[in-house]
Amino acid sequence: TVGFGDVAGENTSEHLFLIFAMYTGTIVFGILLSEIQAAIAQHNWKTNLVLRKVTDTREFLRQKNTPYSLERRIMKWMEFDIAVQQEHEVQQATMTNIPESLRCELWAHLHHGQLKSVRFLEDLKHSPAKDDLLMDIFAAMHPTTFSNRFIIAKSTEPVRGM
Repeated sequence: TVGFGDVAGENTSEHLFLIFAMYTGTIVFGILLSEIQAAIAQHNWKTNLVLRKVTDTREFLRQKNTPYSLERRIMKWMEFDIAVQQEHEVQQATMTNIPESLRCELWAHLHHGQLKSVRFLEDLKHSPAKDDLLMDIFAAMHPTTFSNRFIIAKSTEPVRGM
């Protein structure tokens, strides 16, 4: 029988159909469980990779007798950097999965006109391809995190990035 026993085959063809249905249900259920397990394993793998990176850094700092206040600042920066990189990965995955017309609209929404305030880009006010150029620049940008009090550029040095 299938279920509570209230439905049962009465002849050979019905019995064969019910046997086929039971095996098919078992296979489908097994595939479903396998997919769920694979998704959980993928998530755990990524989580373990990040956790291992954090643990290795903390162990290194403790082996080198790093002062606790410095260790805390380094670990806080690592957490921030990991969050920024994860957000960037999600953004890139999203952009590759949507049509180009929607991608341009989303880039425009995400940059909120930030690039229009960059001095050398202000000269492009009358260019018909200005928005496309700004979207291409924004799409090519990759986040880089710095700790506070880190000097990114000095006024005497040439600019290497934005």
